[in-house]
Amino acid sequence: LYGRAALFLTSARSYEIGHPAVEMGVLLPDGTMLPVDAVNKANSGSEIILYTKHFSRTEDERRGIHIVARNNQIVEMTPEDVDIPSDGFVVGVHGPMADILPTKITVGDTLEPRYAMTPDRADLRYILGGGPRLVADGAVSVTSQKEKFRKDIAQGRAARTAIAIMKDGSMALAVVDGLPRGKSGAKRGIESIGITLQDLAAWLKSAGAVDAMNLDGGSSTTMVINGEIVNSPTL
Repeated sequence: LYGRAALFLTSARSYEIGHPAVEMGVLLPDGTMLPVDAVNKANSGSEIILYTKHFSRTEDERRGIHIVARNNQIVEMTPEDVDIPSDGFVVGVHGPMADILPTKITVGDTLEPRYAMTPDRADLRYILGGGPRLVADGAVSVTSQKEKFRKDIAQGRAARTAIAIMKDGSMALAVVDGLPRGKSGAKRGIESIGITLQDLAAWLKSAGAVDAMNLDGGSSTTMVINGEIVNSPTL
């Protein structure tokens, strides 16, 4: 979504970082396609979200309608948050479409999720989404604005996690510890106060990265090696 950076693992076990374009929708019984804005994220606006079994339960800040499907068949339509069935999915609809859609479908109807990605490559075994891009072709290239990241992610110092492809084609993971907002490192005995995305990109380039992208940061920044946490996570 938004052309955000993603790590590709190919069938030849090589790594690439690119900006795939993903189109998603849900095919309705009348043959029309309901566009999907995002997958597995909290809905805070007028978006249409597709929830899969990997998200566990819907998280919608605004009242709308949730269409629950099992084996591609609608089993429930409710304004309440719901658990995502292991054999199905949930479509969370907000805004004007929340009033329109119930007139087009009913319990028992068939829904079919559809996905299309560009580039459509048969050699891709795995794709890991993240962002923003930090390094491209050996040069610092932080694309926070282009990838539509919020300012609280794109700006300021924070604990960061990044993944990089090195000059020899190998992959490297990096973490930088940080602090919660308003906390003093001196009081906690922690030396790191986090890093900006621009500085993280420059550091990765200096370490030999030819391509790199940011992953989740903040309290998610944790590195585990052989079952042991080796950094100081932000708690």
